[in-house]
Amino acid sequence: MASGTFYTVFVPNNAAITQAIAAGLLPASNNPAGLADKELVNKFIYNHILNKKTVATDGLESGSFETLYRNNAGDPGGVFVDNSVRNAMVLTDAHNRKANIIFAQSNYLSNRCVIHLIDNYLKYQE
Repeated sequence: MASGTFYTVFVPNNAAITQAIAAGLLPASNNPAGLADKELVNKFIYNHILNKKTVATDGLESGSFETLYRNNAGDPGGVFVDNSVRNAMVLTDAHNRKANIIFAQSNYLSNRCVIHLIDNYLKYQE
């Protein structure tokens, strides 16, 4: 992540993490030792961060946004953010899977970053 850049981080809840492990998108270990498992974690995390963009649940900004994830060809990942209803943001990933913002545990501000809890994981496009 670049210094001075803004981001939005979507954090899947525990049930979504369990589903991602079952789907093979994350290793079962909390501390993966192998390079392949570490790369799974990197891809997963990068696909849940909007690149150079902060989006709050204010109902003001919707659209397709680039994530930090890059596929093997170097193409950026993306997610569609439907923020048309205040406090009810819905995300759609590259596989048309939906994730809802859990409003009571979202809109946390950090340095140049907004953090949201979501009820599903976002699957990246290889």
